[in-house]
Amino acid sequence: MDDGLLVSLFFKNPPGRLLRRQWSNPVRTFPDFADWRSLVKQGGVKVDTGNMLDVKNDRVGVVRNNTKFSFPSDNSVIRTDKYYVGQRRMGESQIIKDNFVFGISETKEAFNQKVQGEDGLRNRDAKQLADKRCDFALTFENGVRLFIEM
Repeated sequence: MDDGLLVSLFFKNPPGRLLRRQWSNPVRTFPDFADWRSLVKQGGVKVDTGNMLDVKNDRVGVVRNNTKFSFPSDNSVIRTDKYYVGQRRMGESQIIKDNFVFGISETKEAFNQKVQGEDGLRNRDAKQLADKRCDFALTFENGVRLFIEM
């Protein structure tokens, strides 16, 4: 009746209170036209251009996920995810603090534009004029969710 068990967990923060993870999937596509042409010239194989597909460059490329965890001194955890698909980038941030989970993600309209190939590399002027609206989500400890769309 008087015995008790005390369990303690200790998580050592990483150096600089940052932890980075990256995952990449190798590209599994045919070579681009310049490489294909050099291969055909070397092998003497005829190319049937009628059976080739015209795929845009922004639809083909590496699939990559970069995740950064930050551990501030207030015992919260900040997780930032960036997803790269071809030349398109999508991202979201999430903060976990005292049984609250809240975060920011891009709007659905911005995501749809990127899917349509409108998210090429931008110069500085275009970046300043870009639509920076986002969605905010908050989940309380009782499961109630708050969603704010700007």
